Amino acid sequence: MLPKYRPPTHPGEMLLKEFMEPYGITQRRMAELLEVTFKHVNELVHGKTSMSVEISNRVANLFNLPVEMWVGFQADWDAWHAKYKPSRIAKACAKKRKSLKLRFVG
Repeated sequence: MLPKYRPPTHPGEMLLKEFMEPYGITQRRMAELLEVTFKHVNELVHGKTSMSVEISNRVANLFNLPVEMWVGFQADWDAWHAKYKPSRIAKACAKKRKSLKLRFVG
């Protein structure tokens, strides 16, 4: 269930606060471990980029955790923003829906 009044924690922030900081892993070292650039790790831990399935898999393998956990964190983040902070185009699509006269069979 998604929180209603605040976004879920970004997976990059979770990586930083729950794994990197407690284990003393710097952003530079994490970049080496994941075989990505420092810039990518920096943007990830500051919530400026999404955690892809590939990076989720690398993080999961690094810490011996299920990949589904990291993919789920990103999915929750994305779903919350889609629901509570929809893009201009998503809002326009919702308005267009009324003109379609959709009928759902259930």
